[in-house]
Amino acid sequence: MKGKLVKGLIVMGVVGTQWPIIGQAQEAYQEVESGIFAVSEAKPTVEGSNPLIEEALPEEREELSAEQEEVVAYIEDYLTDYIDQQPKARGLIGDVADQALVSLAFDFGFKRESPLFDLLTNLAAGENKGSVISDELRNTYTGWFNSLTNTSERTQTVYDIPTGKNLLLYARYIDNQSNKTVLLHNGYRAESDVMLMHAKLYSDLGYNVLLPDTRSHNKSEGEYITFGHYEKEDLNRWIDQEVQNKPEQQVIVTGVSMGGATTMLSQETPHPNVIAYIEDCGYASIEQQFIDTLGLLTRYFKYIPLLSQYDTPAKTNKLIRQLNDTKTKPILGMDLYQVAPINSVDKTGVPKLFIHGSDDWFIPPAAHDQLFDKAIGYKEKLTVPGAQHGDSILVNESLYTETVRSFLTTVFNLNTKHAALAPDVNLLKNPTFEFTTSQFNEWQTSTDNRNFSTNPLNRNKHAEFVLKQARKRDLVTAFQKEQGVSFYNEGLGNVGAVGQDVPVKEGETYELSFTAKNETNAHITYPTVLYGFGSEQRVDSLKTKTDQNKSIQYRAERDETAKVTLGAKIGFKTLLSKNYTFTKFGNVQVVNADRTPPKGLEITHISVAANTCTIQGYGEANSMVLVEDAQGAEVVTLKTGSNGAFEVSVPKETKLVHMINQDYKGNSSESRVVVF
Repeated sequence: MKGKLVKGLIVMGVVGTQWPIIGQAQEAYQEVESGIFAVSEAKPTVEGSNPLIEEALPEEREELSAEQEEVVAYIEDYLTDYIDQQPKARGLIGDVADQALVSLAFDFGFKRESPLFDLLTNLAAGENKGSVISDELRNTYTGWFNSLTNTSERTQTVYDIPTGKNLLLYARYIDNQSNKTVLLHNGYRAESDVMLMHAKLYSDLGYNVLLPDTRSHNKSEGEYITFGHYEKEDLNRWIDQEVQNKPEQQVIVTGVSMGGATTMLSQETPHPNVIAYIEDCGYASIEQQFIDTLGLLTRYFKYIPLLSQYDTPAKTNKLIRQLNDTKTKPILGMDLYQVAPINSVDKTGVPKLFIHGSDDWFIPPAAHDQLFDKAIGYKEKLTVPGAQHGDSILVNESLYTETVRSFLTTVFNLNTKHAALAPDVNLLKNPTFEFTTSQFNEWQTSTDNRNFSTNPLNRNKHAEFVLKQARKRDLVTAFQKEQGVSFYNEGLGNVGAVGQDVPVKEGETYELSFTAKNETNAHITYPTVLYGFGSEQRVDSLKTKTDQNKSIQYRAERDETAKVTLGAKIGFKTLLSKNYTFTKFGNVQVVNADRTPPKGLEITHISVAANTCTIQGYGEANSMVLVEDAQGAEVVTLKTGSNGAFEVSVPKETKLVHMINQDYKGNSSESRVVVF
């Protein structure tokens, strides 16, 4: 039983070892909660050596315990077998040494079946008889879960890129009939039941709880563990499954250790139903995490003669590069240097809570600070005094629980506002071509697609406006049809067109779009459509009799009015085919084509006076900064400068404000929240 208890905790800091000394850094301004800005707390700094370089055990090899000797023997046998498979190798030197250790590290770290890891698990169980997770405590939470009557099992099938196979993933579910679900992600090689203490916390708070077995863990299939690279995609698929039948379900994503890192990595493609992330002792980068993981092996190298002269610390970076180039990239399809949670925490302003133990030797508290500082949006952090890796909830359950409860209460009452796109507004006047007795309202007409006028037009017996006539024969007419405009063109070269001047803003991109249809009752003759926006012009043939979607964009180089034109003429005919065409235009609109919201405001400084708070920062150049209170009422509005800079003073009595960057079209950024 003890071996199972420690499995999954061996990489959580339960294995006895030295840990860094925590010092204090100078105070600095920082964003302290998900989207909340204030004066920062003092940031601890980590002093000490690389965790890969651990002090060797003082005993000679013959004095090692039976379990320790078994680990040393396994490593020694693995390396010897590897050498024997290299026909040109003479001893463990040079590249052969590197290749052997890379192979050992890959099998140990990434393969699901890892005999060496199992040996280390048994060793940890023997060294930690007073483990913080006792049999009694484990049985308490297992018994609690088994006593529930509202649980079920779930599965999903995912495609595994490394093996080219489908994997069946497994999860347990606690249904408390809540509109909020907590997805709880387990850590590296952790047993499912290790997370039941966390599950009870969230269940007691009334939430549904989804407990997936990570791929290659427990009941879920898989051959490789990828430290969050593919696991993050599985996580989002579990959310998809949850909201498939509950479209409005709100989801909180949380995880411990590798589960915490996976939680952060999932923000690369933020799920719209996620309202909060809670990560517990996750690492900042897979590269660094794997270096730290190797420390579990290198402590034993001293006792292996083949490695006695091998300078592991000096070769660490080379080994990681070789591991990446010869193993993880070709076998797993992942680049160790590209997968880093610290590069994901600023992808969304969804609220975040970062938790870490002050005495975490395995993932230093410095990673906690780096992740917190990089994150955007509303955020909080908790450092649990005396806690090591992954045991914060065990060391101080009441502090952990209250922090989580308080954070989620805040999230439900205060969420950063998501970025929003302004609706497309048709900038054309009279896009349905309403008309008077002598012209289309707001439109000009032309018979050469160059010179447009608003001169009155005559109407023929069909109530069509006559644009061009010869010998009392109508050559070009225009008329309203089905809330659009149609042209009749007779004879080659006779053009009919309408135009309208549209005000445009420097730097903005606009789009003219419409449907065009050949309504000529002929098999051979067909029209050509002429359309343009400012200096951009196009000519397209309409050979078929179906509606065709057309569009053209125009980027304004200055504030001006740009002419929008639509027209038609005969595109093709033969000597014996009909000498006229009918062309219909519909759904005509001109819109600002900017469909990208501005980035969230960058807040660079906050100063507090007696009654006001002055906030400085940067947004999109020549855009608007909207300051709203918690109810959405406007507090103040101002414009950024040509370099995007802004400064605004807000009464402290407002207590809380959302700050939003809004561009010329009206697209709004994700909000930044300032609490006084």
